[in-house]
Amino acid sequence: MAVEGAGSHAGGAGDVLVAAIVLFLILRTLLGITLPFLSTFLGVGVSSLAALSFSGVVEFTTFTPILGMMLGLAVGIDYSRFIINRHRTQLKRGVGLVPSIGLANGTSGHAVVFAGATVIIALLALNVTGIPLLVLMGSVGAVSVAVAIAIAIAIATMLPPALRSIVGFRILSRSERGTIGRPATQSVPNTPMLTWRAITTAIVGVVALGVMALPASQMRLGLPTGSAEAPDSTQYLAYSTIADEFGAGQNDPLLVVANLSEPIADDEVTGPRSRSFRPSRSTRTSPATRVRTSTSRRRSRPSCRSISLWPSGSPCLS
Repeated sequence: MAVEGAGSHAGGAGDVLVAAIVLFLILRTLLGITLPFLSTFLGVGVSSLAALSFSGVVEFTTFTPILGMMLGLAVGIDYSRFIINRHRTQLKRGVGLVPSIGLANGTSGHAVVFAGATVIIALLALNVTGIPLLVLMGSVGAVSVAVAIAIAIAIATMLPPALRSIVGFRILSRSERGTIGRPATQSVPNTPMLTWRAITTAIVGVVALGVMALPASQMRLGLPTGSAEAPDSTQYLAYSTIADEFGAGQNDPLLVVANLSEPIADDEVTGPRSRSFRPSRSTRTSPATRVRTSTSRRRSRPSCRSISLWPSGSPCLS
């Protein structure tokens, strides 16, 4: 079964751009941010191809490969930066190029493997749920994380023989290369921050967080539907066709199940019926919505009532 791409990749490209800007502000060298992205893109590419190679055997949702890609990008960039930052710190302290790479792999590399193993175990734990969607998402995500970590370690390990003549000490900025071997100076002043500056910093930070949190006010919780797919995808076209032909809400009927306070005898069981439905103020529904209710009773099971909301005129009400 072929897997069709999901709706929009603009968010993913924007996230990568933000990560690149943050890395540049931290490392202050273009070559320093190139290595994490190089290893990350290589790891994500390998893991995505490995996951999609099973699409003919296992049925994937469009979101499953994207989740693996997101996790691969996250851990790949973060863990590669972790190793490279340790390598840069040691170079500035006067450690040789080759010994610094070995020390970075032996210290930060071990931490990366441990952290990555924790993420992989957590993702594989989704198999315990028994829900096929979550099982696939967890397994694909675990594979992506494992490959991303392996590639990050491999790139860092192969750096001396393969890239030493190209990279060398240029992984540091010019100003940092001029301080190699010098005693480290304290970057934080001994004097405490002035009160007005501390208050201003706190206010600016709170305002910035508030601005970044504004999209949360328009957040709608729930599973993605065909409306979130690309406009030219078959999923979106099918979603739009059903909504146009059968009415708004046909794609997403609401189902409510409740236990009854008293058991119902077999002769009191009523079949499906339709009636007008008046939603509360907090319920969003179209004026053409109608409700279909049914009551059932199973032996050795409590009585329950299920309510499904369908648009008026739906063939499900006929």
